[in-house]
Amino acid sequence: MFNSIVLFKSNIIDGKKTFLTSLIISFIFSTTVMLSQQYGGFTDPQRPSRNCQMQIDSTNIVIIPHGIYAEITTEFWYRPVELSSSLDTLEFYSYFTLPATDFVNDSWLWVDDTLSHALILDINTASLIYENIVHRVRRDPSIFYRRNTSGQYEYRVFPNVGSKSRHAKISYWTRMNFNNGKAIVPFNSTLLNYSRIKTFPRNFKIYLNNNFSAIDFGSNPPTINSSSDVDGNFIEFKSTNQNVNENFSYKYDFTTPYFSKSMNYDDQEYYFTIFDSKQLFTNYINQKINILIDYDPNRTEVLAKEVIDQVKESILANLSEKDSINLMFGNKNIVNVFNRWVPCHKDTINKLLDSTIYHKAGIYSNLSQLIIDGINFNKKYSGKSSIILVTSSEYAPTPITANPIILDCLALMGDSIIKITTLDFSELHYSTYKINNNTYLGNQYFNEKIAELTKGEFFTTKNNGSSILSMFSNSLINLKGTVSEVGLYVEPKDGISFSKTSENINDLAANKKLVYEFGKLAGGMPIDIKLSALLDGKAVVKKYTLDQNNISINNESVKMWNWKYLRNLEDKINKSKKESQDLVDHSISNRILTVQTAFLCLEPWMLPKEASIAEKDGKGGGGTSDLQEDFSDLGVEVSYGPNPITNFANIKINLSDSYTKVQSIGIFNMLGTEIKQFNFDENSNSLNLEWNISNDGNDNVSSGVYYLIIKTNQGSKILKLVVV
Repeated sequence: MFNSIVLFKSNIIDGKKTFLTSLIISFIFSTTVMLSQQYGGFTDPQRPSRNCQMQIDSTNIVIIPHGIYAEITTEFWYRPVELSSSLDTLEFYSYFTLPATDFVNDSWLWVDDTLSHALILDINTASLIYENIVHRVRRDPSIFYRRNTSGQYEYRVFPNVGSKSRHAKISYWTRMNFNNGKAIVPFNSTLLNYSRIKTFPRNFKIYLNNNFSAIDFGSNPPTINSSSDVDGNFIEFKSTNQNVNENFSYKYDFTTPYFSKSMNYDDQEYYFTIFDSKQLFTNYINQKINILIDYDPNRTEVLAKEVIDQVKESILANLSEKDSINLMFGNKNIVNVFNRWVPCHKDTINKLLDSTIYHKAGIYSNLSQLIIDGINFNKKYSGKSSIILVTSSEYAPTPITANPIILDCLALMGDSIIKITTLDFSELHYSTYKINNNTYLGNQYFNEKIAELTKGEFFTTKNNGSSILSMFSNSLINLKGTVSEVGLYVEPKDGISFSKTSENINDLAANKKLVYEFGKLAGGMPIDIKLSALLDGKAVVKKYTLDQNNISINNESVKMWNWKYLRNLEDKINKSKKESQDLVDHSISNRILTVQTAFLCLEPWMLPKEASIAEKDGKGGGGTSDLQEDFSDLGVEVSYGPNPITNFANIKINLSDSYTKVQSIGIFNMLGTEIKQFNFDENSNSLNLEWNISNDGNDNVSSGVYYLIIKTNQGSKILKLVVV
């Protein structure tokens, strides 16, 4: 284990909750390739033989925790390399994979110095607009697809000129994997790894909050540029690590349930809650565990210090202050480090298992004496306790050498069997033994048999990628008893919770992990949360009552619930046309990418105006209206309607001064092509025009969005028209 630096965030208060923080959540920025076909670069859609690599010049990466998710936003500056051309015909393309549980929630593109925020459209419309622009006109679009439900994505930007840099940004929510007191966040670096030179600056900003209030950077901390903003809630640093393999650990504590509730959203309230299920058992089982370390340095690459550090980390993550441990080392003479039961107080464990204790570990195995002395200690100081043997030796590999030791141990226990769990971390110079047609590796026979006969468990690192930390944590979890019939109940005052979704709560609680749920609420305050289960056949219950002071108000539950709903719809789109339309509508209204939608960035002048018809006419949507726009800065007042348009629209333009002159009036489609040009009296201060939804060829246009562009000597203005 490494020495670490911990940055604590102090006095983080949002007025809703004041949870303490003690458990650890880890960000592991991994370059793992999840599918074989992940690639990117530049190509010329007009001349496919022309292609080249990409160079990223810089990135800004922002990470914000949201319950069981982390929102990751990557802003990047990129350009073509190794292609000497000034033609604006190059298209950037990227194929990459996110876990199926993750979702993309936004996209942006800079057109020169202007930021364009993506529209979200059905995939057919978005594809048609993008492809028409790429193959017909010189405009600036980007498109972002979810290619399938397995999590493959496609991202494209056009055009790119020579070696000129472009600027874009994408955002997605990634699922944190909770395990052994850590929650791993897989940062997908595929897009960044397309860069020919990988040592470009990466600027990180990691946000903190009441539940995630400190970050542990491990043994190689970065230089911190800033540790707070106006609210004191982020950490900034810069990295040029070409493997993008940074490790971050959030510290958190869910011993008291975390509960977040949305404001009234779409006439409904959503909620999310998460709770450490180990709290179910702290008042019912007080563990006494004698830890025996049988260390043979010749059969492992793990240093004695690393063994102690991993054992300590697991103890702090999985045992409570009501649990106790003892520690013994095998050597020529057995070392009983504590020679008493030590309560698992955090400060006590950190002090006793410090960086010097590993010197007491042996340099060879004395397994038989270690385990005999361990049993004697358990019998002397407690009649109800267990043993965890952490071993790298090959002391008794065959029945001839193993069976006598096992029989002596059982005889010493007598009628009060002491459960022995064995953890084998030897991976060097071990032999293979064939015993009764079964193959055993190293000391496996002894470790398996003594665990089996004492009703313990056997764990090994051989051929499975496990670590001492994971094995020890699993052994502690299993010592707490058998859990079944787990229930999580959220009960608002005079109301109900409904439309709930979560993973298998029974499995999570059985493994003493975090349990969570999100759903919808109807009712008032306070809110009761109850977690119940059967532990070895006996009922255990934890109940909490939450009021406004310990409930967080935000919309993270809205995103999580709607993503789960959309995933269920994706599974049905081949079965029902209604589900397919619901998928598109729900995806667009919640700005969450699905297999039926796409994010499309266009030049800013092509985007719809921010104010909708419903906002302007005050009717809340539906029907048609006549709209009036006051462009006093241009000396122009425009009235037009009805909108939406079914047959025709009247357009009235009044000039407020003699200096303003109208130069052109036209209707443009979403591709930026002018389809209708109006004739008018350039000397008139009042113009009355009628558009009969036809183009210059007198053909009726199809339903969709169009733009009325009025160009004057003072500037231009754009109005959105909808043809139905």
